[in-house]
Amino acid sequence: MPPSYDAVIIGSGHNALITAAYLSRAGWSVIVLEQNDRPGGLLRTEELIPGFIHDVYAAAHPLFVTSAAFADLGAELAAHGLDYINTDLPTGVSLLDGRTAVLSRTAEANITELDRLANGEGAAFAAMLAEIDPFVSDVFSLFDRELASPEAQQTVGTLMRDGRFAALLFQSPRTQVERFRTPEARALLGPWAMSMA
Repeated sequence: MPPSYDAVIIGSGHNALITAAYLSRAGWSVIVLEQNDRPGGLLRTEELIPGFIHDVYAAAHPLFVTSAAFADLGAELAAHGLDYINTDLPTGVSLLDGRTAVLSRTAEANITELDRLANGEGAAFAAMLAEIDPFVSDVFSLFDRELASPEAQQTVGTLMRDGRFAALLFQSPRTQVERFRTPEARALLGPWAMSMA
């Protein structure tokens, strides 16, 4: 007779693995099915360019390591071999003509880098941060809440009643990056503007 499971999870990205961990903790019998040769989804590391090992286009690491799930599961994950290595320069761009730019983990370093590209680009970045700053804590609080909960609904209502937030929410990523003059700044910040859209 084939084995039976309380839960079958298709795919092994980080959300699926978190789900499997919590169901297993609750005493469920869980199987995770993955079509690739190992789990992790886009969170794995690969040597796609010879001699250069990096994650395969993942963007969820910063959200995961600051999440309640990581706070709860982090020690167990570390015991099983998970090791997060951070860098001061998490991302960058290289244009075909050889121009480059990097994004740092601090606003000050990013302002300096953007001003290196063109005078005033750092001020444009600081202005962009100032626009979103009043809403950051409320938006990030939604990541750990059931969106149908009364608490989440109250937060969403508060955000949407603020015309400044609504204007940002419905602004296109193109509008966000058009404040920058250099192609390097636009290429560097475009993905971040898209993730906010």
